[in-house]
Amino acid sequence: MNEKITKLQKQVKRAFKEASEEAEACSLDTLAYRANGKRHDCIEQLIDEYFEETGKVPDGVALERLANLLLHEELTDTNRMKSRDNEYPIISDTQIARRQEGKHVRSLAVTGEVPLGAAETYSSEGRNYGQPTRRTRNTRENRFVDKEAKSKNTDRAKKYAEFTKVQPVEVRKIGN
Repeated sequence: MNEKITKLQKQVKRAFKEASEEAEACSLDTLAYRANGKRHDCIEQLIDEYFEETGKVPDGVALERLANLLLHEELTDTNRMKSRDNEYPIISDTQIARRQEGKHVRSLAVTGEVPLGAAETYSSEGRNYGQPTRRTRNTRENRFVDKEAKSKNTDRAKKYAEFTKVQPVEVRKIGN
């Protein structure tokens, strides 16, 4: 089984290389070679033959190698913008580490992926529906607010004292 899988791997890699060389020679932007039904049928036939001979399903390593053959183009894609260009990209472990933790970064500008929780309160039109939070004032701002409050409080205290002090009672008669 392993020899047959290795032979099939070599055929797939050779076909992929020839197709990519033809695409470069023709200066095509997209690679026309894709996993077709022939490769799928060939892999399915290998599994069926193995099952008929042994009565067992191939082990996990062999099945993984066959799955990698089906996904050869996606697994060997080195385009760093494949997440943007493809609808469902297959990302390597190195790319996941680069995005999530900032490992293997080529420049210091990128440090990692923004957590999904940072966007959970934003709607599709960009409005933030989260609970608003106030920032804490720094020491300078607190001193300014205290100074303003003291001056306003002294003015208020003077007006209140003038309003509440004892005032003469005026008696007025209405009529005769």
